[in-house]
Amino acid sequence: MYTIHEAFLKAKKRLADAGIADAGFDAAKIIEKHTGYKRHEILLYGEKPLCCPDDEFWSDVERRAKHEPLQYIFGKWPFFGLDFFVGKGVLIPRPDTEVLCEVAISYLSEKPSPKILDLCAGSGCISTAILKNVENSTAVCVELSDDALYYLKKNIDFHGLKERAEIVKGDVLANETLDSLAFDFDAIVCNPPYINSGDIPALEPEVAEYEPITALDGGEDGLLFYRSAGRFLPHLKNGGFAAFEVGAGQSDDVSRILENSGYRDIFIKKDYAGIERVVGGFSK
Repeated sequence: MYTIHEAFLKAKKRLADAGIADAGFDAAKIIEKHTGYKRHEILLYGEKPLCCPDDEFWSDVERRAKHEPLQYIFGKWPFFGLDFFVGKGVLIPRPDTEVLCEVAISYLSEKPSPKILDLCAGSGCISTAILKNVENSTAVCVELSDDALYYLKKNIDFHGLKERAEIVKGDVLANETLDSLAFDFDAIVCNPPYINSGDIPALEPEVAEYEPITALDGGEDGLLFYRSAGRFLPHLKNGGFAAFEVGAGQSDDVSRILENSGYRDIFIKKDYAGIERVVGGFSK
């Protein structure tokens, strides 16, 4: 049986040999999953036996060595101070998207019982973060993928939001889906697919080979989804707003699309890296 420190060093080497960029971090996270000890505790308790089935530990190491995302290996990942179940078939929540949640919470916090429409809801991380931070808010979450719907339902239930969040299966760009939705939302939020189709094969394998292509592929120029933004406008109350996550360098194009689609008072918000990450506008 390996000690914790021995297992860490062996796992780190295996991951480094497999081309994992931050092999030490990932090896430490796998140690944490199986022992509860965080990276800074490995040296303190490194002589203790690993105390978990060898096959389970090394199975996770091999999964990561094949570039499966660490988030999928854990099965749960933090976002906006909350934990979300994730796995193959659902987009991994990322810190960039927290800016979208902050924007929505800021605009909605003073509204009584606001209603939110979450398009391309995925894991439900956006709507869940808003519902947990805006009193008396409710949401309708629209998602097409069966795999993503599994995690969406699981996360809504996990966070105790079943009475406040309605889940709708449907294509957000299809007439039948849009026609089934209400027309009195205070906010529409969405992290749509926005990566250029031709750029996807060059992405790191953790993304290109594991995350769902439907949540990534934004068409030839990455702007396919945003060109339909005008179709969502009738679903907003007067003075309601829509806010969309965008890729780096897309904010000007998306701003023009929203303005030409009838939105007013267009706004842009930067993420923590200084990248213009959220573009939105208000209904008239």
